[in-house]
Amino acid sequence: MKLLWTIAASAALLTACQQNESNILAQVGEEMLTVNDVLIRMPLTCTGDDSVNFVQHSVNQWINEQLLYQQGLRSLPDLEQIEREVAQYRRDLIARTYQAERMAIYSKEVSEAECAEFYEKNKEQFKVHEPILRAIMLKVPANTTQIRQLKEWIKQTNQGNQEQAEQLDKFCQLRAADYDNCLEQWVKARRIMDRLPAKSPTDPRQYLRNQVYQLKDDDFIYLLLINDYCVKGEVKPLDYCMADVYEALILQKQDKFREQLEQDLRDEALRTGLLKLNNKE
Repeated sequence: MKLLWTIAASAALLTACQQNESNILAQVGEEMLTVNDVLIRMPLTCTGDDSVNFVQHSVNQWINEQLLYQQGLRSLPDLEQIEREVAQYRRDLIARTYQAERMAIYSKEVSEAECAEFYEKNKEQFKVHEPILRAIMLKVPANTTQIRQLKEWIKQTNQGNQEQAEQLDKFCQLRAADYDNCLEQWVKARRIMDRLPAKSPTDPRQYLRNQVYQLKDDDFIYLLLINDYCVKGEVKPLDYCMADVYEALILQKQDKFREQLEQDLRDEALRTGLLKLNNKE
């Protein structure tokens, strides 16, 4: 049997290379499985024993499916009901797929202003589950002599001084053992706090905002500035949870979108004459 499938697989590959007409690998009644049917589904990386196994599996699977299908055609008493169910499933699938595509288009029409308005009215939905912050942290060898300059660069970077920020970046790329500037984005507090020396305070509330803190261990000096933070139970900043706000707003407006789509389709069908209503008083 192994030899048979090896020959079949070789024939399939040879047919593909020579681009001959399709050869029949198996036949059940009037239905036929050809070499091309198998090759279309065969991965390009399938070679050697893998190709043999693939052909064997494909042929056996096809035979089983065909035998079950054809026996069902002969044995099942109510094929008309099955055909009706298949037709209904097809209509439902097409309708749902089209509806989903149109809903996606309607969703794109939601503006940032709508999201902001929804956020203001529903802030209780967007609570922080774990502390988040905006901060800058760097770690340099303990023998670094430019600590005062680094502190000044950090302060100026926090104030939006681009030139000083570039100076800080250049220094940290060359000299810092660790560096993370997330002043312009909210991140989970542990992203920063877990990198501080052991026994350092890990609660952002233990640090004053916009102050540079110097921490150290035996080998390194750590500089930390926290621009802002939110702790568990507080409302997330909008720029941190915009994606969540958008998703919640879309979910709320789904019924409205659906009603709009149905009305648009009905109006268009009436306008073009596709839909005719026999309204009798």
